[in-house]
Amino acid sequence: MVILDEYERALHFEHKMWNVLTPNLDQKSSTADLVELITQIANEDELEEHIYIYATGSLVYEAIEAGVRSFANALFLEDVNLSEDELLKITRLFEEVKTTPILYICGKTATTELVKKIATASYVRVRSFACESLFDSKEQRIKEVMDMLAKESSA
Repeated sequence: MVILDEYERALHFEHKMWNVLTPNLDQKSSTADLVELITQIANEDELEEHIYIYATGSLVYEAIEAGVRSFANALFLEDVNLSEDELLKITRLFEEVKTTPILYICGKTATTELVKKIATASYVRVRSFACESLFDSKEQRIKEVMDMLAKESSA
């Protein structure tokens, strides 16, 4: 699980059989650097079939681009914050590629608009739902997402 959280930059924990990567993205980092890192780790650890990304807020755009370019299985996006320009770039990206990750998007009004725009690409699989969590901490929230993704991928 690659974690790109706008608010929690230093999450480090273990959960069941999951590998957790929390890259420190700074001004010098690019999405290409993130894709290279994800791909390198996935290849070294033979995890190509199990790439998942969790992202929030202003890091959602980078997560979507990196997820598509690194052939992630699924992205879980919370508190989506995309500009019109970023939304246009994402739409173009989805038109370029043939394989896209499943997008789990939760949020409010802006998210509904995002889902509508992204869902126009017929091959993009989007699942939208309310973001209610049983937990207060970000670590527990992400573990909850990991359990949900594990259950979904085994179904």
